[in-house]
Amino acid sequence: GDVYKRQGINAEYMGLLFILMTYIILFLFTFLHIIYANDCRGKSNIQDPLPAEPYLVRRVAHGALYNLKDGDDVIDILALKGNAYEMGKAYGELVSQKLNFSVSILLPSYQKRIFNALKIVLPLGLVKFLVNSLVPLINFGLDLTWLFTKDYTPQRYFDEIKGIADGSKLPYMKLLTLSLFPELIKASCSLVGVWGNASIDHNIHFLRGFDWDVDAPMTKFPTIVVYHSTEPGSIPFANFGYGGMIGAITALNARGLAIAMKHWPSTIPDDARSDLVGKPWTYTLRDVAQFEHNLAGAIKNLNDTKRTCTIHVGVASAEDNSYRGMRYSASRLSVYDDKHYPQTDEKHPLVDGCNYVDRWHQPTRDDCFGSLLKENHGKIDSKFLYQELGPKDQTGDCQLFIFDLKKEVFYFSLFTFSPETPGYEKQMFMMTHDQIFNKLTVQSNHFSCLLYTS
Repeated sequence: GDVYKRQGINAEYMGLLFILMTYIILFLFTFLHIIYANDCRGKSNIQDPLPAEPYLVRRVAHGALYNLKDGDDVIDILALKGNAYEMGKAYGELVSQKLNFSVSILLPSYQKRIFNALKIVLPLGLVKFLVNSLVPLINFGLDLTWLFTKDYTPQRYFDEIKGIADGSKLPYMKLLTLSLFPELIKASCSLVGVWGNASIDHNIHFLRGFDWDVDAPMTKFPTIVVYHSTEPGSIPFANFGYGGMIGAITALNARGLAIAMKHWPSTIPDDARSDLVGKPWTYTLRDVAQFEHNLAGAIKNLNDTKRTCTIHVGVASAEDNSYRGMRYSASRLSVYDDKHYPQTDEKHPLVDGCNYVDRWHQPTRDDCFGSLLKENHGKIDSKFLYQELGPKDQTGDCQLFIFDLKKEVFYFSLFTFSPETPGYEKQMFMMTHDQIFNKLTVQSNHFSCLLYTS
C-alpha cells in the first residue's frame, strides 16, 4: 500500500477496480462459451507426423539453443544444465533479444485487445476509462500476486529469474512479475487420458490441448526448455511454454510423467475456492515434473502444496500406465479416474479407461469428446488423438500435445503466424524421449556431455 500511496494511487480503489475487471472478463468468456459451444465442429487431420530435427544455434556456459523450423516460424529449444542461477543465466543469454521484445509489448498488446473486446458490449467512454486503467491495474495485480506468493515460492525460482535477468539485462522485478502472469489469466484447454481397455494397446495416451489467445504477445515466442538441474532429487524435464514464463502449463519428465492444466472458473457453484496466498500453480506443476515419477508422488505433491487458483490438472504416468484428472483449488484437491467424475450426463458420459475435460467451461454443454471416446472405445491410440479427437473438437489452437508415454514418444503442433494456422490443423512434429533428453547436449566446462540415461 505504501508504494501506491507514494505514487498518488489509492490501493483500495485499485483493488475494487481489479475485481471489477476480473468479473467483466469472466462474463465475456462465459458469454462466448454459450454462443459457440456446439459439439464437434472440426474435421479429421490425416497428415502423418513429421520427425522433428532441431539444429544447434549456439552454446553458452550451462546452456545451448536449438531451433526447430515450423514453416516460416521458429520454435526455440533450450537445453540447460546446472543449478537454478546457472541455468537461468544461460536462458537469459541465449534468448535475450526475444525476452526484451516480449516484455516490451506484453501490456500494450493486452490494452488493445481488451479495448476491442469491451467496446462491443460497453459504452465507449467506460471502455476508455477501463483500458486506460489497465496497465496500473495489471501491475497492481502482479505486485499483489508476488507479495502473497513469495513466502511459498521455492528459492530455485528466484535464483533462476535472477539468472535470466543477469543474462538478458532485463530488470529482475519485471521478469519476476512476468512469470506470475498466468496467475491472473488462465486458458480454456482440454485434457484427455486414455488407458487400459479403452486404448488399442492397453497403454496410456494423453492429449493436451492448450486453447488461449493466439494473438497474445507470448505466443509469438514458443519455447521448449529442457532442464537438467543439479538440485538433489531432480529428474530431467521439458517445459513446453513461452519465453520468460518459467512456470509450467505443459511438462514432461524423463521418467515418463506428463502434466498439464485447464482453467476451472471458481464462479461455478462449488465448495472450491481460490486464495491469493500460496504457491503459484505454474510452479507447483513444474515441481511435479521436476521431482515426481508416478501418480502417487504427483498427487501427494499437489495435495501438500499451499494452493491458490482453481484449475483442472491432468497427470499421466508411464510407471503406472494410467492417468488421473484433478480439480485443484485452495480448499481441496479432488482426484478422479474413469469411474468417478462430477458430471455424468449425456454431454459427459463416464467411459471405461477414459478421463477427460473439454475446452469449454465445466460442466460441459458439448458432447464431442464423450461421443468420440465412446464410439471408438478399444481402438484409441495416439494417432486417433491427433488425427481425430483433437481436430474434430478444434482443441489445441496454441498447443496440441499427444504423449505416448510407454513408447517414449510425443507429438506436438503449435499455432503458426506465417500463415496463421491453429495447432490442430497442422502437421504434427514427433520427438522421442531419447531425442529431447539425451541428444540435445549442453556444453559445460568446454565438454559436450550426454545428459541423461534412464
